[in-house]
Amino acid sequence: MKYLILVAGLLATMPLRAQDLAVKIPKDATIVVSAKGNKFLELMSVSEFDKSFLGRKLLEETPGSRKGNVRSSAADFGIKLDGTVYFFNKFTDTISYNCLLLPIADAAKFEQVFKQHDRDRISRNGNLRQLQDKKGETFLQWNDEMALLVIGDLRTSFLENDSVLSARYGLKSVSYSDYYYDKPAEAYPSYPEDAVAVEAVPATDEQYPYAVEAAPVPADADDENYPYTVDTVKSVPEETVATMIEAADAAVAVPADAEMTAAVPYDEEPTIVDAPPAITETEEPVVAAPVVDYYDNTAYEAAYNQQKAIRDSLTSLWTGHYAALTFNKTTVNSSILENPAYQYGQDPDALASVYLSAIQDIYKGFIPYLSYRYLGMANIMSGYGSMNANLYMDKEQMRITTDMQVDDVKAASLKRMYRHKLNKKFARYINSEKMVGFIGYSFDTEQYLKELPQWLESAYGSYFGLYQDELSIGAELFSLLLDEKAVAKVIKGDAVLLLNDIGPKEYTYTTYEYDDDYQRTEVKKKKIETLPDFLFMMSSDDTRLLERILNYGIRKEQVVLKNDIYTLGGSLTKNSPFAFHILIKDGIIFCGTSYRDVQQISHGSYVGNISREHKNLLLKNNVSMLFNPRNVAGKIPATEWNNMRRLEDFNTLMNAMGPMYARTTGVRNGHISGEMIATVSGGKENALKYFFSLVEMAARLD
Repeated sequence: MKYLILVAGLLATMPLRAQDLAVKIPKDATIVVSAKGNKFLELMSVSEFDKSFLGRKLLEETPGSRKGNVRSSAADFGIKLDGTVYFFNKFTDTISYNCLLLPIADAAKFEQVFKQHDRDRISRNGNLRQLQDKKGETFLQWNDEMALLVIGDLRTSFLENDSVLSARYGLKSVSYSDYYYDKPAEAYPSYPEDAVAVEAVPATDEQYPYAVEAAPVPADADDENYPYTVDTVKSVPEETVATMIEAADAAVAVPADAEMTAAVPYDEEPTIVDAPPAITETEEPVVAAPVVDYYDNTAYEAAYNQQKAIRDSLTSLWTGHYAALTFNKTTVNSSILENPAYQYGQDPDALASVYLSAIQDIYKGFIPYLSYRYLGMANIMSGYGSMNANLYMDKEQMRITTDMQVDDVKAASLKRMYRHKLNKKFARYINSEKMVGFIGYSFDTEQYLKELPQWLESAYGSYFGLYQDELSIGAELFSLLLDEKAVAKVIKGDAVLLLNDIGPKEYTYTTYEYDDDYQRTEVKKKKIETLPDFLFMMSSDDTRLLERILNYGIRKEQVVLKNDIYTLGGSLTKNSPFAFHILIKDGIIFCGTSYRDVQQISHGSYVGNISREHKNLLLKNNVSMLFNPRNVAGKIPATEWNNMRRLEDFNTLMNAMGPMYARTTGVRNGHISGEMIATVSGGKENALKYFFSLVEMAARLD
């Protein structure tokens, strides 16, 4: 089965387009990923893919390749390479399903993907084939047109912590600490050699209340999206359903005559011996029996295995039913194609698309149950809706666009924060020819502080329950006590982190040496490391507080002031490889690692040379990022790699890569939009071939 997952993962980069299998995906799917093969085939032929690094890897890693039976082409896998492949996730409070949909061109070739012992376990019913793993959590079904892989993942944390569901299914948390005891030594005089064995007790219905045929449908299921029980699966032949259940029974059911042999039954504590009689005046004092640690491993394993059997049984049953229901679904009704949020982000020109349902629900689905149930983290992402992302490739660039829905309240709040623009003076200190990259952001600090109480109330209000009014009042009081305008003068909300260079730097650090008597002596040593040179710039209309802090550092001999430049030292940078230099000038706070650069800025002799493209990227967006790999090439010394070949491969990779950048494009029509772009370089015909060549170059570094 692991080979199928490998194949499916690699095929996600392959051309796929034919019948639209999206009708199989539920309307309330959490995540949907699709890849359109016809768009890939426009950029790369199947034969070109077969010869690429990823293609060769795919063909070499499949079953049988080690015996010399290497497939010659991706077409030999029996999958329609001009079809569309889908991955989707659907989760409830009780179980999560990860599913893969593949269009099939040749079912016989597809079957040959598996090893012989897996093929021997395939069940058949007409042109329907089914394969289930031994644990019962993975189901694969396919026919002459499509294949469906479903992997179930029981959400044990939720089930164990919900008192109703844990009682219904007999689930409970099993911990080592529950089987660890501190008892007088005389209670276990010679454990484990002379421990008295408890007679084995046959398993009973009370101990194992989880027969497969009696396991109910998840409690949070609804009739529309989970309308299946053993009795109501109409679209699958009865023989197939019966085979599924028998397989699940055989895999996870506990035999009726199962026995648990244990020194102490798992649900009982060891017998406590009676306390010694009270000491009388005529008796000698009795020395208390020593206390020993006793851990009942046998009882723990019995309890653990019982719980595992329950979980495996539920996972197998629910996953099998869901796989059968999904495979046989043929109507658009209640499918993802009826979801407006999904349809909003679909673009026929995109090679691949990603859809995420409500960000709040996804966030809750991937954080621990206790975090949002008891720590008040359930609504942190409230106000954010669905998100869509699309991948485009053409002759000049590879582009990813993102679009996230926000509610009206959040949209209005973000618009007010985004009104602040970046300080144009920052552009004077950027040299496009030599810099490695930058990150710029611009938000209105005053507006952010005004919006903060509302955001806190939205995120945590429901957690405080009866105290929601108090939280609201407290947030409002916080806003009144805080002078937003004064704070905004100190920190206006716009800044740029500029990575100017990278290379070997020598610095001094403090360490300690010890003599034969373990007496410590402080010594200073020098070390050479490859480090970046960066310059941080932040706007401020009121620098008095920072100046007071720096002057305080001077009095404490932690800061040195020379020619209007503050240099941090002493214990502040005791073992830091960086030297930090701070300059306050023209309403900007500069903090850099290069004294020369900061000194030139102070004297007014710093020469910047920003391109129009970079200037627009920085000044016209609230958030922007740029990375220029070519300015890294040749900057990393050979000592960092300890291998000249790998160093050469690294420099080749950096020189082959074009500039990459990302930006947000603001809030429009209730959506936050952004994009990431990588420009094609190295003389490649298009972005797909460019990407494949970079992957092959990067693989040489391993």
